[in-house]
Amino acid sequence: MKRFVLPVLLGIFAAVIGASLMPSLPGPLAFIEPALILTAWYVVALRPGEAFAAALAAGIARDALSSLPPGAHIAGYAAATFVAYVLFTRVFTNHGWPGLLGLGTAAVVTRSAALTAVRFGDAMFSGLPAAAALPRTTPAEAFIGLAAHLVAMLVCFGLATALEDR
Repeated sequence: MKRFVLPVLLGIFAAVIGASLMPSLPGPLAFIEPALILTAWYVVALRPGEAFAAALAAGIARDALSSLPPGAHIAGYAAATFVAYVLFTRVFTNHGWPGLLGLGTAAVVTRSAALTAVRFGDAMFSGLPAAAALPRTTPAEAFIGLAAHLVAMLVCFGLATALEDR
């Protein structure tokens, strides 16, 4: 039970930082999602229990700070963590940086798709047009944001690996 305390606290912290600080950063830095980087780290460390605990805590914290229907962020983070874990254990046999980039891309795309699906369902049941559910970013902005997230992920993983090697 004690092993889940740190991932839960880090998940809450990452979600609060992601909801409050990150959107105010300029340009593509606003797209970086600290909670996804954290859960990806636990997936890469082959600790699925801690990864899902961090994802659940981050989802609860983001749901508390969000205007989306309850459970939207929990579902998004859980789906992203599940996809990342399956890809890491079954698909990416090379556990180097190309695998990390694929894992990060899959996590970001999965979470974005889950949140878009929730927004679409919310718009549909609220009587709003379906266009209200679509993201307000252009494909170029989304690609640059994904690249910024992946660079931040590689930097964090590099720092963590350097600290572990000491």
